Amino acid sequence: MMYTITRLCGGEALMLVPREDTDSLNLEMLLDSLLADGYTARLDGLMIIMGWQGMEVTVYESGKLMFYPLKEKGEAIEHANRIMDLFHGYAEIKD
Repeated sequence: MMYTITRLCGGEALMLVPREDTDSLNLEMLLDSLLADGYTARLDGLMIIMGWQGMEVTVYESGKLMFYPLKEKGEAIEHANRIMDLFHGYAEIKD
């Protein structure tokens, strides 16, 4: 998957936005799945905050991902692709 990448938090975090059109993620179902698989995660409004390989990852309903702390774009893309694979099946079309 291709992403638009933006540096945030003084360069300590990276936001990845999928370039392809994506359906909205069903955050409630996704959270249940993450917790069942042993991930540390919590719902915070319109986002999930989860632990991932020593980082905090914020998952937005739109499919955006923010990694903190992370500075390397190539590494962020690898992590994003693995996480998006976990999310397969949790997207829904919202009216």
